[in-house]
Amino acid sequence: MSVTETDPPRPWRNVLLVLSLCLNVALLAILGVGAVRLAAAAGRAPFIGQPAGPLAPGQVMRSLSPERRGAVQAVVRRHRPELLRLRRAARDARQETFGVFAAPGFDNAAFAAALDRVRDADGALEDEAIAQARDIVAALTPAERQKVIADRPRPRRSFWQRMLRQN
Repeated sequence: MSVTETDPPRPWRNVLLVLSLCLNVALLAILGVGAVRLAAAAGRAPFIGQPAGPLAPGQVMRSLSPERRGAVQAVVRRHRPELLRLRRAARDARQETFGVFAAPGFDNAAFAAALDRVRDADGALEDEAIAQARDIVAALTPAERQKVIADRPRPRRSFWQRMLRQN
């Protein structure tokens, strides 16, 4: 009698396989995030930290032909160094404000002055972002402006909002 019996299934092997798969996916995600941040730190990732909205450079470029995207890219390149400098200044002002807040001898006047510096840094950054948007819009033809208007992203409603709407 030569009946061969197979080993009974071992559920712990399946658990280890699923766990290994999950860890590999997590490792790939961590490596991907690290690569993107490294590229952003080197200034090679233009999609990092781009503003949102219908007049954002990326949104405007999506509506343009490849030949005309260069005009918007030139405006972005012209404003990029100043925007980066102003972002750093705003970040530094916030860090300085936290330093004043966390100091052992809290001084309310120094904290108020630090908050004023944050407001000034944010205002300067906003002014430069508006200047960039103004220059981008000035570089567009009337037909391109109409195309940007037509191509703007529409706000999406969630599944539950669509299902529960009154009309």
